[in-house]
Amino acid sequence: MFPAPPREKECETDYAEELRDIIRSMHERARHALRVSQNRQKQWFDRKVHGPVYKQGDFVWLYRKSRRANLSGKLLLPWEGPFLVVKVMTDVTYRIQKTARSKPQVVHADRLKPYEGSPLKSWKYEAPVPIEMNVVDTSVLNEISDCDKVQVVEPVSAVDKEQKVESSTGTGTDTRG
Repeated sequence: MFPAPPREKECETDYAEELRDIIRSMHERARHALRVSQNRQKQWFDRKVHGPVYKQGDFVWLYRKSRRANLSGKLLLPWEGPFLVVKVMTDVTYRIQKTARSKPQVVHADRLKPYEGSPLKSWKYEAPVPIEMNVVDTSVLNEISDCDKVQVVEPVSAVDKEQKVESSTGTGTDTRG
């Protein structure tokens, strides 16, 4: 806050010394009252603040804090988006992005509002295609004496497996070129 006034040279009269002491004590009382008031206001503010916590992959609206030139703010929509939460920087700052090609922005949580519309497809965090693993029974391997007969099989996705079955039976046509 404000520091105490600097100490000046000693006064020559008793009145000036008493006046300076009164002013100094009033300054200390005002600083104490400001400190108490600041702590009380901080407690009330912190008690009421419970903003939503967003996770990576959530969609949010962004509050546009400035108006555009030559346009009336009355008819403009204050919320822009929806944006995708790309990364949680801290508990109150988030990196968001509107489209896959747009530039990411770092914004404070006070400017965000949760998107509650129909579910949107995230371009950043798609679920991986499930991979089906061919499991080899080790007891069968122990029974095989000739190592040349063992064939190592690569993991195959479900889509590739269907295409291989169709091409091996001759019923389907492979259109991959």
